[in-house]
Amino acid sequence: MITARTASFADIETLVELMRRFYAESGFPLDREEAARGFADLISDPSRGAVWILSVDGEAAGHIVLSVRFAMEFGGISASIDDLYVLPAYRRRGVARAGLQALLAECTRRGCRSLHVQVAPNDVAARTLYAAFGLAPRTDDRLELEMRLPGRAEGPRLRASSTGSESTRLVTATPADSVLLSNLLELYIHDLSAAFPHVTMGADGRFGYAQLPLYWSDRERRFAYLIQHDSQTAGFALATRGSPASEDPEVYDVAEFFVLRQLRRSGVGRRAARLLWQDLPGKWVVRVSEANSTGFAFWRRAVAEFTKSDVSPSIRPGRVASWLVFELDSSIAQ
Repeated sequence: MITARTASFADIETLVELMRRFYAESGFPLDREEAARGFADLISDPSRGAVWILSVDGEAAGHIVLSVRFAMEFGGISASIDDLYVLPAYRRRGVARAGLQALLAECTRRGCRSLHVQVAPNDVAARTLYAAFGLAPRTDDRLELEMRLPGRAEGPRLRASSTGSESTRLVTATPADSVLLSNLLELYIHDLSAAFPHVTMGADGRFGYAQLPLYWSDRERRFAYLIQHDSQTAGFALATRGSPASEDPEVYDVAEFFVLRQLRRSGVGRRAARLLWQDLPGKWVVRVSEANSTGFAFWRRAVAEFTKSDVSPSIRPGRVASWLVFELDSSIAQ
């Protein structure tokens, strides 16, 4: 069965790989980070357009991208087919047609007044496909000119902590970092599986982290950060407002925290934890499973250094093992 499904943040890694394959067929390199950022921007702001994953029997077979703008020439919204790509194994099976049907239905829903697409003059297959949907060459001799602009000037929000010649930074993650965070989460969950035998891989060889897209769609209650050390990625931190170890819906919770093995016991993790608590001032819960003895030792020291006091955890029931829970208020423990 062929389907065209509106893409979500969870699809960004798949979309980037499809775009890489698309570009490779034409001999063009792809900046994967820039591509991920572009997909993330479009998915996060539907007013700019839409992206669909095209699938055959549940397997990703291609994608199609719609972008829209207001055009005085047409007196309304003008739409463009930015990308349409189908993997070679799925061509001539109606996949591209399914994508175009979904895109045209969306254009109708938005009230678009025109639809445009760029196609190479010698690409007979593409021209035939588009002609079947009513797209025809321009009837005038106007040329389209272009220039590249610098784009957004603002950088990511960050906090930094330096010790000697070394620097640790906490950078607010964006949807464009989805692929990087997904890969780091695999390392993190693999580490956790040593303490939690019930954590197992899926049939695709990945553990997966289903909650990651929520960090892009619920920015009021979920916060994602990358940890950098000497300008290199060193780990990540995920925090939430609300904790399974507290009845207070406004308390902050360290949901997940990871530092690369080669940087552990170097102070990077403790500095990153401090930056996290400083970036979100307020009451915090830091919970560690009794099964995670290494994690407990780290967090007890990190909390003690931040609060400048001896700390003892309380014990709360957990699903697998009891939680050892530290509490602090970062609005006063600076």
